[in-house]
Amino acid sequence: MKKYYIFLIIIPFVFSCERDEDWNDIEYRDISYEDFFNTDELKLREIEVTVSQSEWDRLIRILNDNIDSDKYVKANMLYRHSPGNDGIVDTLSDVGFRIRGNTTRRIPYKNGKYRRAHFKLKFDKCFDEQEGSPEYTERKSRTFADIEALNLKWGREGGESDVSQIREIYQYDMLQKAGVYVPKTTSCHLILNVGDDVIDYGVYTAIEPIDDTFIKHRLGNDTGDLYKCLWKQMGPATLTKNSTSGSKIGVSNAESGYEPSYDLKFGDANHVKFRDFVKKINELSGTALKTYLDENFDVDRFLRFTAMNVILGMPDDYWGMGNNYYLYFPEKGKILFLPYDYDHGLSGGWHPFNTENADIFRWCDMTGNSNKPLMKVLQIAEYKELYKNYLSTFALGQSALFDYSDYNTNYFQVLRTLYSPYLENDTGEGECFEHYGEETYFSKKKMSISSQL
Repeated sequence: MKKYYIFLIIIPFVFSCERDEDWNDIEYRDISYEDFFNTDELKLREIEVTVSQSEWDRLIRILNDNIDSDKYVKANMLYRHSPGNDGIVDTLSDVGFRIRGNTTRRIPYKNGKYRRAHFKLKFDKCFDEQEGSPEYTERKSRTFADIEALNLKWGREGGESDVSQIREIYQYDMLQKAGVYVPKTTSCHLILNVGDDVIDYGVYTAIEPIDDTFIKHRLGNDTGDLYKCLWKQMGPATLTKNSTSGSKIGVSNAESGYEPSYDLKFGDANHVKFRDFVKKINELSGTALKTYLDENFDVDRFLRFTAMNVILGMPDDYWGMGNNYYLYFPEKGKILFLPYDYDHGLSGGWHPFNTENADIFRWCDMTGNSNKPLMKVLQIAEYKELYKNYLSTFALGQSALFDYSDYNTNYFQVLRTLYSPYLENDTGEGECFEHYGEETYFSKKKMSISSQL
């Protein structure tokens, strides 16, 4: 394993893991939301996670029993503003640590070898604090960079890999520039300390989760109902009446194996607003549907998303798969559609149909049921024209967001320079950083959209 040497001073708390580290020569300070995420420029951070041998062994036992488990173990986290920079640091003890992912979950230690996996850090996770105690209240309000959790993803190996390492960062950025509410991202060099082992995990993409702090950063409060909608054991989240029947709406429980298509993260357990929304978009049409959507649903942001998603060619979406989005029902205001999970796209990763030349008005159905009630928006003339306008604005013309020169110069080349010293890692996985044919995709996609418009 690679070794990291850190000069030592005392910090304001004692780490509780078996690995008895002192972190020194650091200036402790809080990191803001804007400090941490890519706002003005692309950056590479460093996150060092320390897990005791006993907690790591417990994590591996949990996953061997149930790979879908969402149980956390204790860890300590040290953050550096850039790799090797000890001058700007934040530190947290007893952070929740687990793996994450849907079909991409991996046990991070197998057959005597550390392996890459997607991880989640939970900063407000309570372990030993008694509910109702001052310690419990303080921990439940703890954040890092003004968020309560952080997702860490790697590019993966095999046919669905991202050898460019930046697909998700670029696509989230394009959606954000198009006016869509999506997670913010940054890049990080990940170091994992397990007992006496120091493991360099290489470069990861750090992604803001869609949760209550995500909502607060965009709307100012989170007094509403949030649902995670995805294709799990109960089928795709198409928003048809059948797809929302019975126990297909609920609160997931990974330990018992209950995984509804519409997973309530917080809010009304009776699902009153959700069920009314599903009823309306299925039963209404024409002028009546338009009136309802204008008053209750953020149609403009949904059309911006739909246009940019088609441009990016991400097939694992609502239109094609009934998958990978959240719905937020605010106490006051319009319902929001919030897409996530952008490791596919740009003709890379999983692309089961010709995303370069797909019909911009039909896309592709991979669910066996082409009825996606929300796509009735394109049957309304005013909405269809707005959708076409966004396709043209985002993909065509000299000022288009979707531009290969911008992608290559301002994303690929910049991040390759930042990543290069840290690609080689102790797992031997995710060490590539190369083009895979994106330039061809950009060219063909622009021609396809132009010809169809």
